[in-house]
Amino acid sequence: MTRVLGYRTMEVECENNTVVRGVLCGRMKKRRIKVMKGDRVQVRVSPYDTSHGLVRLVCQ
Repeated sequence: MTRVLGYRTMEVECENNTVVRGVLCGRMKKRRIKVMKGDRVQVRVSPYDTSHGLVRLVCQ
C-alpha cells in the first residue's frame, strides 16, 4: 500500500507498477482490521474499471 486517502480508502501499487484505488472488504471493516502504509495486501480488481479494487486480505 502506498497512500491512505481517507476513511478505509487507499492507493495500492501493484507488482506491475499500476496504481489501484481500493477499499477494505466487509470482513475487514467488521473486524476493524487496521491497514497501514507499507503493508502488503491482496487486491481484487473490478472487471469493469481496472482503477478500482477491493482489499481482500492482508498478506504476512
